[in-house]
Amino acid sequence: MKQKGFTLVELMVVLTIIAIALAFGLPGMGYVIDSNRLTSSTNELVGALNFARSEAVKRGRTTRIAASSGGTGWQGGYRVWIDTDNDGSYDAGEEQLRIFDAFKDETTATGPSTAISFSGSGFASVAASIKLCSGNNNIATGRKVDVSSAGRVTIIDEVCP
Repeated sequence: MKQKGFTLVELMVVLTIIAIALAFGLPGMGYVIDSNRLTSSTNELVGALNFARSEAVKRGRTTRIAASSGGTGWQGGYRVWIDTDNDGSYDAGEEQLRIFDAFKDETTATGPSTAISFSGSGFASVAASIKLCSGNNNIATGRKVDVSSAGRVTIIDEVCP
């Protein structure tokens, strides 16, 4: 009777090949995962900026977006509101349009400590930049989200420390 199956040597050869493939493949996966997380966070921020601008145009009123914490750390979340008293900060009673939660990954985002304002015509009060970097060391290149005074939002690759 003929037996079917693997010999111990054949099994060890296959396991060795799998181990070698994993040794080369897994470190590269860390870069891909971190890059996708950074891209996702960047796209979320760009969407929020475009939302703030479109709401300003739609309503014909000044709309602002700023870090929820009130500092330069935008990774903790940010909010969009209509600034009824034009003081540049969110006050109780003002119309809050949307709150964006903190990033779900280790992305850091630093930007202006004051709100970015869009007028009813869609123009930004001043040009501003927000820099996003991965919290992991797998990626040395981050993103810089620029808002021009015309209100246009662009993404530029940026070197992170």
